[in-house]
Amino acid sequence: MDKLYILFYLHLIIDLIPFIYIGFFPKKYDIFIVFIVFLQCIHWIILKNECSISYLEKRIIDNNYKLGQDISNIPHEKYFYKTLPNILFLHFLQICIFLFILYRNRDNKVIIGLSIFNTIIMINLMRLRYF
Repeated sequence: MDKLYILFYLHLIIDLIPFIYIGFFPKKYDIFIVFIVFLQCIHWIILKNECSISYLEKRIIDNNYKLGQDISNIPHEKYFYKTLPNILFLHFLQICIFLFILYRNRDNKVIIGLSIFNTIIMINLMRLRYF
């Protein structure tokens, strides 16, 4: 069970990175956070709308779990955020941060393109998981 809690806390840290980033890093680093989220979005697509860490969490809980079997079951979210409104609020705030990054870089076509792609994937993933 220790592995599971380590993964939970790792996932929590990843969830909080946008909030930490926006508070401490200037605009010149926006390309890095946008590119990191882009890589996350690509890996969600490749892994059938699953996060690799969530998949590992599910495999620890259930050895028979198959990739993409239940994308709406995200163990760390149930552990930390408990309810769907809390989970949706977290994702809403994350999307707002990425839209803010898009706005403050409206003169950078690469960041605009990546930010729009990331936002579309994140909204679609929320739709698939929770609705």
